Amino acid sequence: MIAQRTAILLAATCFTCGIVAAAEPDERMSLIPGEWSLDQVNADGEVITRTKKIVQGSKPTEFIETITEKAGNETRQEWQVKFDVEPINQNLLLFTAREQRPIVPEESKEWNKINYRYVFQIDQDFYHETHNLALRQGKARWRRVTDGIAVIQDSPMELIKPLLGEFEGSFENRGSKAYGAANATSDVICKTELSSTCLLYTSPSPRDRG
Repeated sequence: MIAQRTAILLAATCFTCGIVAAAEPDERMSLIPGEWSLDQVNADGEVITRTKKIVQGSKPTEFIETITEKAGNETRQEWQVKFDVEPINQNLLLFTAREQRPIVPEESKEWNKINYRYVFQIDQDFYHETHNLALRQGKARWRRVTDGIAVIQDSPMELIKPLLGEFEGSFENRGSKAYGAANATSDVICKTELSSTCLLYTSPSPRDRG
């Protein structure tokens, strides 16, 4: 158990270099409840839609999630999990499952004791969970089900604000015999803007000095 906890904390340390600024612990807990959705393709090529509806438990760090797996309109599986959440650092949370019970295909009113853990992080309307850092299949990205557009936190955008605007500079162009370009000092004006899809767009305008 101690070795498992140590491995989880070591994995969490690897994530602290990310640029996403963390919310306060209480605020992070408030982002957990809601309905989340994830689409995956199984080995038969079917699109399986997973949804999980999370509600607050009896304690601030306790939650209950109802997970439903559907293929089209057919519900393949459904079950509930009681879990606790513990902040690991300023970015990451530790999910610890305590009890589980099936609903579909056969409902049981009895909860069975379980114990599994994973690291997760909520970025506003996106729920990132990681079970294995070494495998792509060990990671999942859930999207909050909303009537509007799913968004991320505003804080990461602060990091790119210094990159936006108009910048001027110059460089020495050594020329090229192949292209008939002579030696010259070139001035460059770059305008960097943010596109509607949150991509940085730079339009350089080089000019040779006369």
